[in-house]
Parts: sequence; structure tokens; C-alpha cells
Amino acid sequence: MKEKGHTLTARYLGEKYGLSGWWAQAVTIRYEWERGLRNGKTLKDDGKRKRLGKGG
Repeated sequence: MKEKGHTLTARYLGEKYGLSGWWAQAVTIRYEWERGLRNGKTLKDDGKRKRLGKGG
């Protein structure tokens, strides 16, 4: 899941299920982690790892 997909997924969860921003992010991150799309604070993107956090 790309970063854009991450943002859209979290937004969808918030709108569909009424989750706060924090919970929507937490569920999205856990989903990515369980599927092997995320390793710690990185998000895999086309075989590369992109560091997440302030400033992207």
C-alpha cells in the first residue's frame, strides 16, 4: 500500500466507521504491518522502503 493509499484508507475508516483520526491511523498501520507492507516506521513502496514521519 502506497502512502497515498495509507491516507485514503485511514480517511475511509474514519468516515465509514466513525473512528477518530488516531484510531483510523492505528488500524491502518496495523493492517499494513500484518500484510508485510510496513516494517517498523517504514512503508514499503515498489521494493523500496520510505521513511515515514514528519517531513515524509
